[in-house]
Amino acid sequence: MSDPPGKQDPPDQPGGFIVPVRHVFQIFDMAKWYRSFAYDKYLSFVRRINDSVTGVSNSDKILVSQRIQPLVDLIDVLEKYMEEFPPEDMAEQRFGNKAYRKWYAKFKAEAENLVKNLLPEGKKDAVIEITPYLLDSFGNATRIDYGSGHEVAFLMFLCSLFHLQVLQEPDDDQATVLRIFRRYLRFCRKLQLVYRMEPAGSRGVHAIDDFQFAPFIFGSAQLIKNKQRIVPDHYLNPQTVANYQNENLFFEAIQYINDTKFGPFYEHSNQLYNISSVPTWEKVNSGMFKMYEGECLKKFPVAQHFLFGSIFPITQRPQFAEQDAVVKALIQKDKEEADRQKNDHQSHLLDTVMPDLDLTGLVCADCGAADPQWAVINRGVIVCSECCYVHRNLGRHISQVRSLKNGIWHPSTLQLVNFLYKEGANNIWEHGLLTDQGKDKKRKPTSNDPVIPKKEGFIKAKYVDLAFVLKPSSTSDLNLEDLNKQLYSCARTSHVETVLRLLACGADPNFADPEKSGNCPMHVAAKEAQPLQIELLFIYGADPARPNLNGHTPAQIARQEGHIDIANRLVELEFEVTDKLSLFLTGRKPDHLKDSHFLVPEVATQQTENIKKYKFQLQKLSDQMFERMVQDVYDEIDRRTTSNEWSAAPPYHLGNHQHVAAFLPPNEKLTATRNQLRQKLAKFDNHAFSLLIIDVLKEARRRYHGLPLPPEDLNVSKSFLESSGYNFAITSPEEANKDYDEVPDCLNVKKDGSQGTRKSETDDLRNGNLKEKTNGAEISLDDFLELKETMQEAISRLTLVTQSSTELIRSQKSLQRTVERLQDENSILKRDLKELQEKQNLHQVTPLSRRNPSPTSITSPISREPHIGAVVLPPGNILPRSTRSTADSSADEISSTNNGNEGKVYRSSSTATAAQITAAALNRYGKRHGSLSSASGVNPGLQMKSGGSSTSLRPPPGASHRNGSAPPYEPYHGTVSGSESSQTVNSMSNLRGLFKEDAYPDNLILETELLTGAIKALLTDLQLEGIKANAAFHADSINHHIHRIVNVIPQNHRIGLVEDCVRQMNNAMKTLSIKCHTVPLESADSTCHAAYDVAKAAKQLLMNVHQRDFD
Repeated sequence: MSDPPGKQDPPDQPGGFIVPVRHVFQIFDMAKWYRSFAYDKYLSFVRRINDSVTGVSNSDKILVSQRIQPLVDLIDVLEKYMEEFPPEDMAEQRFGNKAYRKWYAKFKAEAENLVKNLLPEGKKDAVIEITPYLLDSFGNATRIDYGSGHEVAFLMFLCSLFHLQVLQEPDDDQATVLRIFRRYLRFCRKLQLVYRMEPAGSRGVHAIDDFQFAPFIFGSAQLIKNKQRIVPDHYLNPQTVANYQNENLFFEAIQYINDTKFGPFYEHSNQLYNISSVPTWEKVNSGMFKMYEGECLKKFPVAQHFLFGSIFPITQRPQFAEQDAVVKALIQKDKEEADRQKNDHQSHLLDTVMPDLDLTGLVCADCGAADPQWAVINRGVIVCSECCYVHRNLGRHISQVRSLKNGIWHPSTLQLVNFLYKEGANNIWEHGLLTDQGKDKKRKPTSNDPVIPKKEGFIKAKYVDLAFVLKPSSTSDLNLEDLNKQLYSCARTSHVETVLRLLACGADPNFADPEKSGNCPMHVAAKEAQPLQIELLFIYGADPARPNLNGHTPAQIARQEGHIDIANRLVELEFEVTDKLSLFLTGRKPDHLKDSHFLVPEVATQQTENIKKYKFQLQKLSDQMFERMVQDVYDEIDRRTTSNEWSAAPPYHLGNHQHVAAFLPPNEKLTATRNQLRQKLAKFDNHAFSLLIIDVLKEARRRYHGLPLPPEDLNVSKSFLESSGYNFAITSPEEANKDYDEVPDCLNVKKDGSQGTRKSETDDLRNGNLKEKTNGAEISLDDFLELKETMQEAISRLTLVTQSSTELIRSQKSLQRTVERLQDENSILKRDLKELQEKQNLHQVTPLSRRNPSPTSITSPISREPHIGAVVLPPGNILPRSTRSTADSSADEISSTNNGNEGKVYRSSSTATAAQITAAALNRYGKRHGSLSSASGVNPGLQMKSGGSSTSLRPPPGASHRNGSAPPYEPYHGTVSGSESSQTVNSMSNLRGLFKEDAYPDNLILETELLTGAIKALLTDLQLEGIKANAAFHADSINHHIHRIVNVIPQNHRIGLVEDCVRQMNNAMKTLSIKCHTVPLESADSTCHAAYDVAKAAKQLLMNVHQRDFD
């Protein structure tokens, strides 16, 4: 297979310079990067310029040569480009202003010329190699993001200039950091803020910072032995940071975080908060370098974008190249010999056990592909390579896969797979698909379907969820005990497929029948000479060494019955785990017929003190802990063996998924802690893993024979396992050279007494002496870690509840403040109304509060629910266009009709006269209490009916009735009584008697009152219906009344504050109209605020008019 584009080394260019390209395409290419000359060159450059600024502040006098200024000028030019491309409107988009792409296009077009201006004559050819580093230094134009990888690109650009001797070392080292790199940082921060660039990878608190890393390295070096005696935890004080931000890069970066992030520092910058506990800046600086390598340079998401050429070559350093050559030669030699022996063995085995099995005629059990090469042993099916890829990623606890051609098989196991395949074991797992109902539920994939997600989803449903297995129905009386008894009975027969079906339904392979001397299915199969049943039960977890109530194991029962071959096989199964360990190391198994049950190779090298301490610690593990450890090692061996078989198979590629199962897949039945420890086994190289296996075999042999423990070594401090990254016991975390000893915990500040107690218990646990206080039983490490994990989950849930409670309290306080504010505004409005009434009394005008109610309720044209306050005229009341007054021609009225078309809105082409609209409005708005903007009650209304030139009033059918402002609506029944009718007529008379409709400002007061009723109707509808309210209906009514208010004000009065109030009221109405005519409404709250602004402007207008008249 040819290399992907860009992976071949590009042809040389004139002058020896080449266009740099990527070489890290997958995680397995990372070794090429950090073993290369490029890695060593880059890291040496960063360390050199870091050392140059040790103890040097930004304001100190340093050597700035004439070579520095052109680089600073280059960044100034890039900043000027930003003026040509201001940020565009992003609406509600959080990140990525598209104007950045225009700026980057300009920068890309001018980049080569900018770089050429930096290079002296004779080195202009280098522009093709160093320009890509500069182009990659200011973010990605496609994603509009920026991260530490772009920062690395700029540092590589600077390193290239030193390589070309454009900059000179060591003269320009300090200025490179404190002048060029600092200018670069300020420009990048401007780019991030102006164009809203997204942090690359959105790592958040998991990294040292969202965007940068290097300023924390160089800044911590600047603070070493600083004159101000600043210690690391001082940067947690915002005032200290503000005072010294211009003195070093570290505090400048912290200030940028304080300016752009909100909330507690330990939440949005957790790593920096933890580092504040380091005592000295020297340790901070050294720790920063370690973190920089681990979290940036050696992270695949960052390193995959690095470019390599002649200045930064990807070629490996000599020490790694020679070492790899020797290892590859040895591995290749061993592999060829092992393949030869294995092929001979497999050919003979397949011919002997499966003579009638033609591999070319088989089909995959999961997708129907031809020529499958893999067997899933515990499922009794054969699958193709694509489906095997999915099975491998499920884990051994789900699928135990083995290659038919390249795997190491025991004849009995291979015979079991052959038998189950012939008996149609796949039908057990696809029973639900064989019925007509099941076919509709899930379609089985074909060989041409994609692996992800089609085949993967089907295989998980089939084997993980057991979605198609025939299970006892919920109405059936069959329970687990019945399944176990059926399994016990079937184990004596040759119906292996029936036993597999029972095991798939959840039957226990270790079920012991107390009525049958405590025999298990394995005892029964051994007695009845059923070797395939024994193989299947063992695969599903049956214990071949479990004794019955008489103390007899299955092997002993088989010997009593004369089944010697079965007895010998049962003995082999008893030592299956240790045999697999020995086979992995030596390629041989012990001879159990000669009572040689352990084959342990000896290590010729002398054991170090650390290895001796580790062995002692391994010997101190409890039997339960040791058993778990051996299980994990066994699973890791199976994973590595399957990986070797996968590599030996014909080339098979799945794009980015061709490398699978790089570590043991998680097992949901195990704790998260143990899953993590299991996965760490993959980090062991062959030598370390072999040593671990040898020690496990020795310890298993010691425990089997019951040999005593060696004398205890009281000076045990650190195990070989811990140094290798896999800790089976808790050891002391105190290390002399550790950079970050402890981290502060703001949420768990313990008193001295509690700390002492916890420390003593931890010490006991480290020494293996922690016991329960009640009965003195040992607590295993796994139990302790599981309990700790459970406690952490409980604390997390408690923290979430606390945060939710805090949010609720905050919301309650906010609502309380809103209520108090509204009450204050209501009091102010009432006071203003009282003053207005007093002024009216001075002019012998009856107060507004003495007017009697005369409202009416109308039906919304859309919802047909009662809506309050909008003016609606029947078609009979609409006058011809020739009779419209000039004052009313600007406002359109909404009319509603139910002529067979319910819910439609009709907009009239003409309006009624001012007298008709005013009369209709007076019949619809009730008595108001308080100010113009306060809510009021709604009284029973009358519907206006046209009858010639006069207007008669009658109650509308279905109208609702309210007394005052507090009681709820009551259904209207019958007609209006005489007293009610007379009261309404009297209300009309009183209102018209109080005010002169043609006299100013009385007509203004009347129109304002009508406007307030319309606004109140909108607010009521919004409160009841929310965003479903008929807001457009009310907005047109409010707009009509505003035009009437404006037209009743004489022109000679529309000056000064009055004119300002009119303008403010019209602007508020425009805003309200936009919000009300948006379908659907964006927010009921924002619409209410807009209506409130209209009412407030109308109130201010009325007060200014009266103030002017009184003055």
